[in-house]
Amino acid sequence: MINNVTHLTILVKDQDAALKFYTEKLGFIVHTDVTIENNFRWLTISLPDKKDFEIALMPAMTPEQQALVGKQTPGMPLCSMSTSNCKKTYEEFKAHGVEFIQEPTQRPWGIEAIFKDQDGTLLHINQEIR
Repeated sequence: MINNVTHLTILVKDQDAALKFYTEKLGFIVHTDVTIENNFRWLTISLPDKKDFEIALMPAMTPEQQALVGKQTPGMPLCSMSTSNCKKTYEEFKAHGVEFIQEPTQRPWGIEAIFKDQDGTLLHINQEIR
């Protein structure tokens, strides 16, 4: 039986640029940053209070992977993150230079907004209706 989901992989062009985006603009922290055999860098980030779920910022190494950077889920967000105040989070991210393709919008399930990371990968923030 599966007990938990622990990782999400995002293919990136440049791990340092991705790390800067996710930590400085979105508020993630470095969870693991180690170099293993063949000079491979295992770089994961997490939310400060949610260290049991990590996002692996993986370098696109093959031509197939490079073609997927920013397009792992074409036209749809790769990941959805919850927030207690979508409009406030939107304003904070905008102030840090995050590019949104959808401003906060009321939906039957809550208020959502969609933005791009440094490579164009679409990400989603959502404030659930309670």
